[in-house]
Amino acid sequence: MRTPDQLPLASPSPEKSDYTQQDLRKTALWSEVDDYLNKIFTPSADQVSGATDLAASPDGRQITFTGTITPSDWRSSPAKTRICMLSTSENTLETITEGPNNERLPKWSPDGKMLGFLSDRKEARIFQLYLLKNEGIGEVKQVTLVKGIVEDFHWGPDGKKILLQVAGRHAGRSDASSGKIGMPKNKTPVWMPSVDYGDLSEAWRSLWIYDLATQKLKRANDQGSNSWEAAWCDFNAIISIASDLPSEDAWYTANLRIKYLGDEDEKEKVLYVPRRQLAFPTASPSREKIAVIEGLASDRQIVAGDIVIVDLKTGRATQILDQGVDVTHIIWRDENRLSHIGFRGLDTVASQHPAWPHTPIWEHHGTCGGGPLPTATLLPGDDIAVVLESWTKAPEIAIVSRKKGSVESRTLLSFIHSGYKSLHENLGPMSSITWHAADGLTLQGFLHLPKNPTRKVPLIVSVHGGPVYANLNISAGVGMTVFLNLKGYAVFRPNPRGSAGRGRAFAEAVLGDMGGADAQDILSGITAVCETHRDLIDTDKIGVIGGSYGGFMASLLPTLSPIFKASVSMAAVTDWHSFHTTTNIPSFDKLFLDDDPFSKKGGRYLERSPVMNAGKYKTPVLQTAGMQDFAVPQSQAVQYHKAYLEKGVESAIVLYPGEGHGVKAFPALIDLFVRSAAWLDKFVPV
Repeated sequence: MRTPDQLPLASPSPEKSDYTQQDLRKTALWSEVDDYLNKIFTPSADQVSGATDLAASPDGRQITFTGTITPSDWRSSPAKTRICMLSTSENTLETITEGPNNERLPKWSPDGKMLGFLSDRKEARIFQLYLLKNEGIGEVKQVTLVKGIVEDFHWGPDGKKILLQVAGRHAGRSDASSGKIGMPKNKTPVWMPSVDYGDLSEAWRSLWIYDLATQKLKRANDQGSNSWEAAWCDFNAIISIASDLPSEDAWYTANLRIKYLGDEDEKEKVLYVPRRQLAFPTASPSREKIAVIEGLASDRQIVAGDIVIVDLKTGRATQILDQGVDVTHIIWRDENRLSHIGFRGLDTVASQHPAWPHTPIWEHHGTCGGGPLPTATLLPGDDIAVVLESWTKAPEIAIVSRKKGSVESRTLLSFIHSGYKSLHENLGPMSSITWHAADGLTLQGFLHLPKNPTRKVPLIVSVHGGPVYANLNISAGVGMTVFLNLKGYAVFRPNPRGSAGRGRAFAEAVLGDMGGADAQDILSGITAVCETHRDLIDTDKIGVIGGSYGGFMASLLPTLSPIFKASVSMAAVTDWHSFHTTTNIPSFDKLFLDDDPFSKKGGRYLERSPVMNAGKYKTPVLQTAGMQDFAVPQSQAVQYHKAYLEKGVESAIVLYPGEGHGVKAFPALIDLFVRSAAWLDKFVPV
């Protein structure tokens, strides 16, 4: 009997055989991908080309941010981040830090005289807190050396103390990133084993208060309490989102706590036990009310949901009605106004409580924030500063103002360059699309068509991660959708039930049914696209691509329908049973499948595992995985690949050393683009 390793694999076409090799650097497609990336990176090389972490000075005269600088040798050197300062009156930009490694997360002191930020300039990946004076932007000073890694910090109400959020060197990253936050590049001998005894002593996240006058540190949270996020609540109290264990998995059941600092013997008190996940705890100026975002979340640091306000006097927690909006960032403007930003459907909206949800202050058809979810920083009056972007707009820093009932947007700094302009000249149009599921639920997504097609074109379905995330209207930069669009493909990006942006009920519709109605939503969306564009879409050439939850769908959908002629599945769960016992987030599958992973009956763990029906419709699948992915171990791709080979269906697997949950570094990212495009070109060519 032959083992799966020995089973024959269909031979690729001779002209495609070079793309099955390990080294693709001399192929024509590698040159094509390299040229595409070079046109984006080279025109902005060694310049500030992106922004996150916007922070306005108290007087509104300056906006600092984390700026991304891509080096001219981008193929071999990673991008760096620097602290940048932008004048809101003169629109002048200054880079105020010099590395040599990375700096991020600038924050102003309450009086605007000092700026704090994080830097790993002394040891790569080990971020510490640094301060500099605003007057003339003077000498940078490291305030203290903390044992561990400073992930975030918060100025005290009077600016005399700073709250530090510190992670142990072996603390985990969010599963959206994967890995350990202080994990150095491997310098051990090849033979040396990896060892795990379940030791979590260096995985805890703790809170510390640094006194600027005495230059001393004091612990602010209890031993045995793991603080994921925190904020000041008066001079002598700290609020935090915390759990009793430090594992990444424990975040899913974290609660809201308060720690009074006056009495060292007093323990943390639980203020609020949520039904779902929490983010962005923040206290009102009077410190009498605590606001926090609560929503069903797939990934830590990617939480979109409702606002919950906790009254510290009564202990009562009040949920603010969502009205179909998922809030992603909240800031108290004053005691009676809580500003927030989020998205509704395919649009970004900003408003404030208590006027919201009936009267959004601002609505934008793109997205903003510069990161995975919309964020903003407050300016004096009712203004906010944001990073705006869309499919047709390069990222830009803008001020959004509301005057006399109208809303205006003023650009301070655009990151557009000749590479963006050249790219947009060759891209096709993007449009929003609406359709209805079998049960009548209204669904949305985006459709990207190639520019000036002369014949019918293949359709590639791109499924987002999550499930609680969304396909957004983001800038056309470095991405598979952009590259495929340039090559002449139509790309459909659906937001099935379970996606963010449609309110709690829509997101929670995926609970206990992941891989059920959400998969049917995507299939019905494909039908709708093919019907409305029957003169353009070649229905015999439909492919699917996705990563994480999108990878799960790219593995599952070909077992549900024969319409798919190719699949590219990245960082995908293919067997929920083995996933549960090998992942660092076993609460994820229990939450979204709502079943017992150890049930002998199998249940949804069996029914929703793509591997159980691998190769049913003979769809060729390319599986890719990072070998350092702690969230979705590479074994998930391996077993799906082996199952395909055993069924005699064409399959390929590509494992990237040093990569985690998704391929991010060069040249591995080029390789991923090349292999994905080659796979699609082989089975669903333009």
